[in-house]
Amino acid sequence: MIGNEDNMVSIAIPVNVETDFLKINFNPDNNNYVVLQDGTHFPTITAQSMADMRGNVQLDPDAAYNVLDNLMDLKDIGINVINTTAAFEYDGSFGTTRWEAADTCWFSLDAARLLGLRVEGWIGYPYVGDGALDQANSLFRTKLTETGYGSSDLALAHALNTIWQYLRWGDNYWLGGDAVVVVDVEDTRGWMRVDYNARSTMSETSKNNFRLFLMDLYGDIDSLNDDWGTEYESFEEIDPEVDPNTDNSHLRHVYYSQRRCAIIPELISEAGVLYAASEYTTLPYTPSEVAELTAASVESGIIPMLLPQFNRMRDIAINSTYGNDFTCDYNLVGATKGAYINTVCSVYEWFVATYENGGVPGILWQDYLCDGYATETQRKEIAFFTEKLTEALQTPEGQARAKNFDQDTSVLADSDGAWSYDSAMVQALIDRVAAER
Repeated sequence: MIGNEDNMVSIAIPVNVETDFLKINFNPDNNNYVVLQDGTHFPTITAQSMADMRGNVQLDPDAAYNVLDNLMDLKDIGINVINTTAAFEYDGSFGTTRWEAADTCWFSLDAARLLGLRVEGWIGYPYVGDGALDQANSLFRTKLTETGYGSSDLALAHALNTIWQYLRWGDNYWLGGDAVVVVDVEDTRGWMRVDYNARSTMSETSKNNFRLFLMDLYGDIDSLNDDWGTEYESFEEIDPEVDPNTDNSHLRHVYYSQRRCAIIPELISEAGVLYAASEYTTLPYTPSEVAELTAASVESGIIPMLLPQFNRMRDIAINSTYGNDFTCDYNLVGATKGAYINTVCSVYEWFVATYENGGVPGILWQDYLCDGYATETQRKEIAFFTEKLTEALQTPEGQARAKNFDQDTSVLADSDGAWSYDSAMVQALIDRVAAER
């Protein structure tokens, strides 16, 4: 830095790095892979391309070219599974509204087929909303109306839509270990932040179920009032949703902090329906923490498929002087300050720790609008990780796994593999972009 001037001076220092000593330990128990064109397997590496939600922001003015360019970038460095939120619009061919990002999403799905990139199945995003109900009612002539988490109408709508999407695109779905068809269900209860408030409702079904639970637990309203210190006249008066205008700082923190609304893994793993957990991770975990948390999750039966934003991971530096009061947030005694910081994490070390402990390495590829993007350095790190992972597969143990297995794909046989665009046209665009790149 130069005094008080608003500029900096930088110099280039050549550095030679020897990397032969770095290696990845082949994990025969990591059962997440894709089948390559030569019939061998390769461990899964995933990325969120955001073609669905950001088609009108980061892909214009030539969306087709940029979708293909991005997918080719991903394939070049070793990423082999694309996941998509399929946001807000399932299919632009029906309904009263149309969102251009849907077209971008369906084009990217067509292109992924031709490029040999698998896609993760999906259910819907956001989970709460009229879109899922509208689609189910249109396609299946249902009359579903109730929205909100816990709504049986909404659950049925998502189930029907998931089947429809599988029948249309399932031929290219990625299969998890032991031929599991993995579909992504969004579970965020809204965007609960100080700067943006869009909290999703619980639904009347959830509220009534909670009241029934309390009836069974307490028997009568007087027993509940004695225990809670309240004066309810009946169980029907109890509303489990938090008032956003409450003066209770503890309740307000829960309301605004999305990261406090987590699943209970002991209950979910027992149900046997959740294969993996995925989110846009922003906490700058160390490689040893990634290894520990990944191993613990895999042991509980849930495969981590995290999508970190490596270019701007976020943390709170706890101290006694600078920042805001984080006493409540961290459950600490006495006033404690916290300074918000952005930092950068090593993709390579995170990916190694994830793969070696049974998880699926992943990255948020590009979300220029809000969350993050992969830098050129991070692209090089992923390519280097792929190179070292390929070396791990060259060991006798790795070769035995890669060449001597048979993946059962019969679970995808019912899918029609429908195209949204003429496949010859998409292939012609692929050829043009590949030549220009």
